[in-house]
Amino acid sequence: MDRSTRMNESLMLLNSFLAPESPGMKHGGILSSTMLNRTLAGPSKFSDTTFFLNSPAATSRTHLECTITDTNASTMQQSSDYEASSDSNSIYLRLNKKCADILFSDDFQSHPLDKITQIVAALELELNQKKKHNRLPTDEIFGLLRNEQHTWKLMLALMSDRMQDMPEAPDIDTIIRSGYSEKVIAEQLLSRDRSVRELQIVIDWLESCARDRPGKFTPHSFYYFENSILKHDSSKQEACYHPDILSSDPDMLHPQDKDNLGAFFKYVFWLVRSGNLAAVRNVAFKFGHGWLVSCLEGRRLYHDPNYERNSDPSEQMAVEGNKSRKLWKRVCRALAQDTSLNKYQRALYGRFCGELPAVLNVCQSWEDRLWAYSTCLLDDLVDQEVALYIPDRSTDNDSVVKSLDDIFNKLEAECAIANQLTSYLFQVQKFLILDQHENLTSSILRTEVAKNSQLSRFSCSVGILLRELQLLESDADFDALVQKYVNDLIHFGNHSLVCLFMPHLQDPIAFYCRFLTTNVPVGSREDYIRLASDRGLDSATIRATLISCSKQSYKPQQISDEITDEEIELLQSLSLLKSDLHIPSQFLYTANSILRVFLSARRLLPLWDALAKIPPSIIEEIVKPFRRSDNSAVIPDREANIIKEFICLKSCINAYSDLRDNSSKRILPEKTLIQVFEVLRFAGGWLVDEKDVTEYFGEEEERGRQMELLRRMMIPELVFQLLTLIKATEKYQLASDVLNFVMDKRFGMYDLFDSAQLELLDNLCLDCTAPLLDSHQAIV
Repeated sequence: MDRSTRMNESLMLLNSFLAPESPGMKHGGILSSTMLNRTLAGPSKFSDTTFFLNSPAATSRTHLECTITDTNASTMQQSSDYEASSDSNSIYLRLNKKCADILFSDDFQSHPLDKITQIVAALELELNQKKKHNRLPTDEIFGLLRNEQHTWKLMLALMSDRMQDMPEAPDIDTIIRSGYSEKVIAEQLLSRDRSVRELQIVIDWLESCARDRPGKFTPHSFYYFENSILKHDSSKQEACYHPDILSSDPDMLHPQDKDNLGAFFKYVFWLVRSGNLAAVRNVAFKFGHGWLVSCLEGRRLYHDPNYERNSDPSEQMAVEGNKSRKLWKRVCRALAQDTSLNKYQRALYGRFCGELPAVLNVCQSWEDRLWAYSTCLLDDLVDQEVALYIPDRSTDNDSVVKSLDDIFNKLEAECAIANQLTSYLFQVQKFLILDQHENLTSSILRTEVAKNSQLSRFSCSVGILLRELQLLESDADFDALVQKYVNDLIHFGNHSLVCLFMPHLQDPIAFYCRFLTTNVPVGSREDYIRLASDRGLDSATIRATLISCSKQSYKPQQISDEITDEEIELLQSLSLLKSDLHIPSQFLYTANSILRVFLSARRLLPLWDALAKIPPSIIEEIVKPFRRSDNSAVIPDREANIIKEFICLKSCINAYSDLRDNSSKRILPEKTLIQVFEVLRFAGGWLVDEKDVTEYFGEEEERGRQMELLRRMMIPELVFQLLTLIKATEKYQLASDVLNFVMDKRFGMYDLFDSAQLELLDNLCLDCTAPLLDSHQAIV
């Protein structure tokens, strides 16, 4: 599926999400059809918003309806199995699963815009089911999910537009052929100017959000100034029908009629605020204000379709719009400034003539004020564009803001609105609108998202999709954001979802291993490792890291004669590691680290089990790639050190085990003596690297520290155990060989003994030499 096809499907679904709910409302969605004049005279082939993007992604209504039906089929199936719950944790767990399924679908061709569309549908299902079952969650949770859905819609609309290639210059020929139509000029402006197009997207999005806002109202039914007509005699009743009666002679109106009129204009303004101009016509005629329909018709852009016709010139088509729109706006502005009129009536006029103060006067929330600024700015930009081609139609508009940046600066300067803008979702919407994605993650970490699991899920999803769209780079802030959400998943028990987010972390292996060691029982870890492997994490590295973590937390049981659970875990990890690693030297390097841990704790049983899990052919497997045709081999320094370390550890284990067994039997076989001297006389020193290597497979410093510690631990212990066994078996002449070797500076053994051990060595030396002196035997 190519990008344009994906975008078309996403846009069609978006139109369905933004479609009005009220009966009879005609609205085309954010990116539908062509740019247009609104009309209150009746149905139109154009949408109801002021100007629309003429997008190549636009589709017919029939195609749109079919696509929505097909796409929502699975959603309807889900609703039949839905179990309503008002518990916020249940909502959170369900949405975690739904969002994870969408974000990490096995359909690798799924476009990020498709995923956003599916998330919007999932939230819509969640909200609708709450209403259907009358088990609404708390107002806070419900409002949060609704605002989240609005933010996803905004993101979908903006990203869909930003991914399209549009012409940079106007099509002058089209404008000329249209007879310099104002409508065509505006269409050309929208088709080439992304900033203007995004301004229209924001307006349409704000209007769709207003339709979802709770507290919708309708004015009470009333006859046109019924009370005022009954109040006066027949000579004055006719005056009550005049549309300007409120400003010309307000005393003639009954107080109840004044209240009714105020309620009417408030409702009409709300219809305009929610983008439902088609309903204004019906409401105006229903309540006896048909004059308002004609009054607002003057704002329509002028267009003569006869210039573009190729048919019989004798068949003339009616022109659209108002050729004297400049004059109409001037009169409309005067009405908007008339303080004797109802404030909502003035705001209604101000909306269509660009008189911003009149509109702001009735807008209290930041969304309403953003809409007011944006609509006036868009009208101003369109008028300026028209004036470039038709100078005599220039209007007197002079917007106080010149861009969306200016609008947000204005909003942030207004104290009451600035407090609302600190809300997290409003911050996200702001940065999406201003195309400042780099500020998203840093802003998220400074807000209440750290305390809200729903926001944490939303924020992580936004960040991941922006990365897929190549609009956001991975950094420390993004990493912290993902970790925050994953920690929430762990807290709520969504352990199976954790692996899905690991590829988005800077150090996924370390994080995942911490999760496994602290939250998953040993017996279940293999299942989670397979899940992580399916998501691209290297299972061998995970197991090696788990081994490292287990070694660090390992607490040996000196009094236990059996292998402990911790030791079993290490041994099992070593067995599984062999099947994953394709580098034998790395496996042996990890096995050596386990042998060092067990040896330092003198745990012989797990030591023998560990040795049994190391294939006898491991050294040959390491050497084989470096063997020449003459069967000689030049082994790299790293591999040579790893092999020597293994041989050193194995020889020490054999010697130490034999010494312990023979000590209880009070015998000293020659084999045991040879094994001990193999350790003491090891070429280059026991557990001493012959080659200077700085990089192995991790834990280089820990390896060096442990090897030095084992040298200082095991060499003196082997010497003491051997001398003790010599003394017990009365083979005193062998003691001289041991003592001479320890004192020989060529081997450096003397330096491995501390002062207490040297004192003990002196005592053992005296114990072994005294019988020789008594029997007059000289010590060589």
